Amino acid sequence: MSDPVTPGRRARTREQLRPRGQTLVALVLVGILVAGALLTQGVLGERDRGTGAVGIVASGAWYCPHGGGKDWEAVISVANPGSEPVEVRARRLGPERGPGSERVRVPPGGSVELVAPATDRGSATVVEYFGGHVAAGWVARTGGDDVGISAEPCLSEAGPVWTLGDGTAEAKEEQTFVVVMNPFSGDAVFTLEVLRASDPPGNVSEWDDYVLPAGRSVAFELDEFAEGDRVLGATITSSLGRVAASTLGISKDRGVRGVIGWQGPTPSGAYLPGAGQDGDSVVTVIAPEDRSTAYAASMLGSHGSQVFAKGKEQLQRGETAQRLDIAAPDPSTIWLRGGRDRPGVFATRRTSGRTQDLGATAGAPAPGAQWIVFPSVGEAPQQPVLVVTNPGADAAEVTLTTLPREGDRVTRQLQVRPGRTVEAPTALFGPSPRAPVLVRVSDGAVVTATASYSQGKDGVAAYAVSAGAPIDPAWVADPP
Repeated sequence: MSDPVTPGRRARTREQLRPRGQTLVALVLVGILVAGALLTQGVLGERDRGTGAVGIVASGAWYCPHGGGKDWEAVISVANPGSEPVEVRARRLGPERGPGSERVRVPPGGSVELVAPATDRGSATVVEYFGGHVAAGWVARTGGDDVGISAEPCLSEAGPVWTLGDGTAEAKEEQTFVVVMNPFSGDAVFTLEVLRASDPPGNVSEWDDYVLPAGRSVAFELDEFAEGDRVLGATITSSLGRVAASTLGISKDRGVRGVIGWQGPTPSGAYLPGAGQDGDSVVTVIAPEDRSTAYAASMLGSHGSQVFAKGKEQLQRGETAQRLDIAAPDPSTIWLRGGRDRPGVFATRRTSGRTQDLGATAGAPAPGAQWIVFPSVGEAPQQPVLVVTNPGADAAEVTLTTLPREGDRVTRQLQVRPGRTVEAPTALFGPSPRAPVLVRVSDGAVVTATASYSQGKDGVAAYAVSAGAPIDPAWVADPP
C-alpha cells in the first residue's frame, strides 16, 4: 500500500480506526490548531466579489491542483476581462515548500501565461490577484514516460467538503490520483474516502485525519482500492482548514486527464460538454450521500436534444460511483438532472479523441450568462475548438471575444438555438490559438467548453477538454 508523497499521517483501515479514544493531550492539541486556524485561514481568502464599500480592494485567489510528473510543466493561463491592469502573484505548491513566487501584471482585455515545472504527482499552483479581477485555467504538459496533456479551469474556492470523480481502474497500467492542495498559512486536517460501484466506503481503506501542512500539496493514489471495480470516486471532509482538489488520471496507452472536484453540497445535476470525440463517452456519476438518488440523462447535440435510456430515471445507491457508457453525437453536451426530493449527484465526462489521449471534464452544474473559456491545447500545431450549449427554451445570442497575450482581440457573434450544441467559428482563434475566450450572452444562459487537439506531426497527438469558468458580470468591461 503506497503512501502519498508528502509529510502527513497515513490512515489505517476503518476497522482499525474505530472505536478510538481521545486523550486530554489530543484535545489540547486540537484546541491549539483550531485557535491557530481562526487566526490564519483568512490570510488569503476567497475573492472579494465587490461590495462597493469605500476602501475595499478587489482581490482573491484561484486554486489549480493540476498534478504533474517527471519532466512535466504546468501552463497557467490568467485572463483579465476588465478595463484596468491587475497584479497577479503565482505560487507553486508540492510535497516540499515551493521556490517562492512569480509576479506579473495582466493587461486589460488580455491574458498572460505562467509556465513552470510540475515535477510531482501532487504539484499545484495558487494564483492570487490584487486590485481587480482575473480568472485562471491550466494546461498540464507531460514529460518522461507520460504522454498527452490535461486541461481544466482552476477553482475559485477552497473549502472543507469535496466530491471527486473520473477515477478508473479499467486498464492494467492506469493510475488515478486525487490531488489536494493547502495554499493557506495553517495546517489542514481532512479525511479522504474512496467510493466504488460495489461497496460503500465503510468497507474500503481510507486516509483518516490526514495532516497537510501549510503551503503544501499532495497526491493520493486510489487504484489499490479498486478491487475489480472499473470506476472510482472520492470524498474529502476537512475537520480543520480548507483545501482544493482534483483527480489526475494517467494511462500508459490512453494519455492523461485532469478533472476538478466539486466543493460544498452535492449539485442537483451536471452539464457535461464535449467535442472532437471518437467513440462513446464515459460518464462517472458520484452519489456521495448515505442515501440513494435518482437522475435522468439527456443529450443536447447539434441537431437538438434527445433523452438517454428512453427517459427512465437511473437509480443509484448512496456512497457509490457508477459508470454510464453513452454514444453521444459530436459536438454535444450530456445533461444529468437529479430527481426531486433526492440527494444530488456529481458527474464527470471522459471522451476518447481521434488518437489515444483521453479528455475529461466536470462540466458545470448550471448554465450562465458570462464565462471565460481557457485553452486546452499544448504545443503547435494546434486545433482549438470551442463549443456552446443552449439548454434554454429560446435562442441565445452569444458574443465571443478572445483575450490574447498580445495583438488584437477577435470578436464573433453566434446564435445558438434551443436545446443545441454548436461549435464556434474557427476564425475566432486564427491569430491566437492559445487565447482565453470571453463568452457573453445577451439574453438567456449557456454552457461552454474547449475540446481541442494539438502537438504531433498532424496536430492531433494530444487531446484535452476544459469547461468554461463562470464569472461575475461586474468583472467584465463594456465592449470597446
